[in-house]
Amino acid sequence: MACKLQEFPNILLNLIVIYDSKFGIAKNDKYPFPRFHTDFEFMCSISKQISDPTKRNVLIFGRKSWTADCSLIRRVWKSEYIIVLSRSINSIEGVDYVANSLEDAITHLLLPSASCETENIWVFGGSFIYKLALESDFNCKIFATEISHDFGCNVFFPFQSLPAIKEAYDDRLPTKDIVKEHGYEYTFHVYDKIA
Repeated sequence: MACKLQEFPNILLNLIVIYDSKFGIAKNDKYPFPRFHTDFEFMCSISKQISDPTKRNVLIFGRKSWTADCSLIRRVWKSEYIIVLSRSINSIEGVDYVANSLEDAITHLLLPSASCETENIWVFGGSFIYKLALESDFNCKIFATEISHDFGCNVFFPFQSLPAIKEAYDDRLPTKDIVKEHGYEYTFHVYDKIA
């Protein structure tokens, strides 16, 4: 079920993703890329930034994305509020809230009893979670690291779920130039979903 914006006014979902030249994000449920230092530092810093110290950022993961990197995630994002979407599990160690849908996650954040005053919502995937966000009525901003190499992925970022996007400007991007690491080239981009 798609989330309706009129039910949740002023919600912006920030999707953060790295994909290859064919929009691949995973291969056989594994992260296929080397850990790119500049990309990783950017992903960490932008998803931690807050302007109001009384609030926290929320990070939303699908269950497989969480399971693949849960120890790293909790080491890096110590004070952020973690939500994992799962239709089959009700409780996960190290997770602040387990939601059965994107709508459930957003509804939870808006409850007065929620233990999190939210500043920014970051969606970290996987593919199905990105698809839910893009097909929702929420405003979406996509922070994409685009690698100019095909890694033979079999899981993809769901650009086909978008009605349209436009490239946007964001001064928080680390560089406009091509970055070279581990023998690969990649660039940073920001896109706004056009509803």
